[in-house]
Amino acid sequence: MAYVADLHIHSRFSRACSQQLNIPNLVSWAKLKGIDLLGTGDFLHPLWFAELKHQLKEDGSGFLTHEGSEIKFVLTVEIATMYSDKGRGRRLHNLVFLPDFASAERFQKSLLSRRANLASDGRPILGMSSKDLLSLALQASDKAIFIPGLGYLVQKVAMTH
Repeated sequence: MAYVADLHIHSRFSRACSQQLNIPNLVSWAKLKGIDLLGTGDFLHPLWFAELKHQLKEDGSGFLTHEGSEIKFVLTVEIATMYSDKGRGRRLHNLVFLPDFASAERFQKSLLSRRANLASDGRPILGMSSKDLLSLALQASDKAIFIPGLGYLVQKVAMTH
């Protein structure tokens, strides 16, 4: 089945995002725009995660549904990683998609065990490599989807060629 999707969004718990970002408003705007599938954004933030669990239901397909709506959701989060590799600083943004609340909770716990501050911003900044982050996501679920983003050094190199 084909979907019109917006998978890279944020919650009101991310810096510079509207306080009106909540599930009912996301559903309303998705309907107006003809969007069938939305990312939840920021599922690692504890307050947003609690709202997601309260307002969305798993349907067994890897999607979540909101009561009375045909709009589907998938658990998504953007995570910034900052680390050193071979003497050079790396700053990358990665997108992680997980299929259900249980795997999201496992992922949260693994990051918290590494002293990650998940409540400071919807887009957490972690001091680990993208490779380590991918490993943790796959430990949480073998159905995890991981999309590495461009980082500062990659963009700089691309602009000089």
